[in-house]
Amino acid sequence: MKTVKKCLALMLVFVLTMSLLAGCSDSEDTNTGTAGNEPGEKTNVTIGVDAEWTTLDPSIGGGMSYSLLAGGVYETLLFNNGGDELQPMLARSYEWQDETTLVFELQEGVKFHNGNDFTSEDVLFTIERLANNPNYTNRYECIDFENSYADGDHTVVFKLHNFNASLLQNFASCISCILDKEWFDEVGDEGASQEMNGTGPYVLTEWKMGDYTLLSRNEDYWGEAPYYDTVTIKCYSEPTTRIMEYETGTLDICYVNRSQDIDRLEAGEFEDTYEVSRASHGVAGIGMTSWPEVSEAFLDIRVRQAIAYAIDIPTLVDSVGGSALTVANSILPISDWAYVDVGSYTYDPDKARELLADYGKPVSFTMVNNDSGYMPDIAEAIQGYLAEVGIDMQIENYEFATFISKLINGEIAITINSNSGGSDPSDSFTPYERNSGNACAEFRDEELLDLLEAAKNEPDQEARKEMYKEVQEIVHDNYYFIPLYTGRTVYAVREGITGVQESLTSENAITLGMIGG
Repeated sequence: MKTVKKCLALMLVFVLTMSLLAGCSDSEDTNTGTAGNEPGEKTNVTIGVDAEWTTLDPSIGGGMSYSLLAGGVYETLLFNNGGDELQPMLARSYEWQDETTLVFELQEGVKFHNGNDFTSEDVLFTIERLANNPNYTNRYECIDFENSYADGDHTVVFKLHNFNASLLQNFASCISCILDKEWFDEVGDEGASQEMNGTGPYVLTEWKMGDYTLLSRNEDYWGEAPYYDTVTIKCYSEPTTRIMEYETGTLDICYVNRSQDIDRLEAGEFEDTYEVSRASHGVAGIGMTSWPEVSEAFLDIRVRQAIAYAIDIPTLVDSVGGSALTVANSILPISDWAYVDVGSYTYDPDKARELLADYGKPVSFTMVNNDSGYMPDIAEAIQGYLAEVGIDMQIENYEFATFISKLINGEIAITINSNSGGSDPSDSFTPYERNSGNACAEFRDEELLDLLEAAKNEPDQEARKEMYKEVQEIVHDNYYFIPLYTGRTVYAVREGITGVQESLTSENAITLGMIGG
């Protein structure tokens, strides 16, 4: 039995990104040659995941599984590999000419999978489309699109209303995958949800929703040619089946999320497994809305406090997740450079009952969640705890696309927010910002809103860190968000699949290199 190597990573979201499936060239030269596969080497890889996507549009698709797909087909301007500096991808370089002028020089000779040239117009189109999406407006509202422009085919000049310290990180985010404007004008939103036309190392060959997605090597890829001929991503809603197919050799890489399977893996009980990549899921917790048109109860701090006191968080986390989950002590993941341990809430059901009695009204609501991962089990446990103190909580679970639609439309009063974090701490506070487009977890706290805005506009990182410390304390002290747990993304990797590395950023779980052997 092979020794299991334990590679500790940081977080998750943009899983198996562009550099995981192919090397990204920093030069202007293109590489249209085939990968140099050695005789006898494995050139096809199959990956087992837990959830399927219902759209192929990177501005809508989300979660670990979709990010894996997007990272093979699409590319972003920049890429975060965990260092202090963002790395070029579709952008050859970038420069702040002043605090309100950001210039990108683009890679030349890059083509979309349909043969169209990648140009400045594609960049401007993609980013402005995101800015017009209510879910992402706050990420790009600092850009003055009327005065931003393409300076030829390979230079983009973004003019800003004001400096924004998090803007560059947004250009490295999965949602900012660059689309082909000419292609999109033909297919529209509907076509972009059913087809993929990127610049990445892999081309979408086949998509059977709920079953598998097949990617094939892009023989005309502009960067370093990908090693694998094909990558198959198989979806298993049932973890037992996924683990069984890994153990029988059907899968080369397998997402492992149950504590009993993680324990087996770390004990070396998975035959022919040579590496484990782990990453923090970020933070999951209870998010509530302050919008009175959705729910008046959560406007009262006594109700929010009662919910926090009613739940035995350590026991809940251990009973549902075991070794796969740990108790969270902030809205920010521990890997974030601005993280502060503000502490978890104390379990005190008697105090919860006192607060509710003082509130003086019956508290009844429906918790609406995404139906993936631990969400349903966590919700049921919370329901039981709240019932003990006299709170009537109903549960509705929806698949991801429906859940997001309800969230954006302001139909959700309370949910289990899964906050994956990001390359910048501002990513974790997006729902709390002005114009977030997120009705749940947005509190109209002017002090908090002003502080979040100031933190994004502050160029000095140490000053930003102090601001985000205060933000975390405000969120904690006002019970705006009740942190529950930090999850782990664990991948088992079969012997013969080389190049899998620990991830160094909050936007990667594992990185699959191109070195064969």
